[in-house]
Amino acid sequence: MATPPDFVSGAVLEAAQLNKIAVWQTITTTTFSAVSTLNIDNVFSADFRNYWVTFDYTTSGANNATLQMRVSGSNAATNYNQQNLDVNSTTVTATRSTGATGLTGLWSTNGAFSSHLSMYVFRPFLAEPTGFTIIGGENYAAYTAPLIRMLQGNHSTATSYTGLGYSLAGGQTMTGRYTVYGLRI
Repeated sequence: MATPPDFVSGAVLEAAQLNKIAVWQTITTTTFSAVSTLNIDNVFSADFRNYWVTFDYTTSGANNATLQMRVSGSNAATNYNQQNLDVNSTTVTATRSTGATGLTGLWSTNGAFSSHLSMYVFRPFLAEPTGFTIIGGENYAAYTAPLIRMLQGNHSTATSYTGLGYSLAGGQTMTGRYTVYGLRI
């Protein structure tokens, strides 16, 4: 039998083989359309310590979406800390915020361009502070002028969370798709 991940039709996979898989898709890729609020509930559990979330999206305007942790249908709105690094052409800008009501979760696409990001969420289900590393590309003004966005942050409240919440201010909306993966690391 082939060694995973090279599965072949009709092969019987043993538990030991499946346990070697480092990345496991935990939910079906989910699409959303023209929403100002996006709640991704019941995606974190004791099954995995860390998670990887991918987004492919557009926003209708110039505001970034705010990210907050969720549990029992409610968003946690305190104790977020982040360090950002933005690269636009030859200009590099760094910013920091502490004690905020959320993190920058999705960057603006200004209504005309699609964008994407890859987010790692560390220990969300454990009753410990949750860590984030977000790496994204932004196509704000033109596809020929991409920006690099990076965020390292945390939610310093030691609570067990089961999901994420995103919101856009000013009547703006977002459209796209996301997938959540559990990581065996």
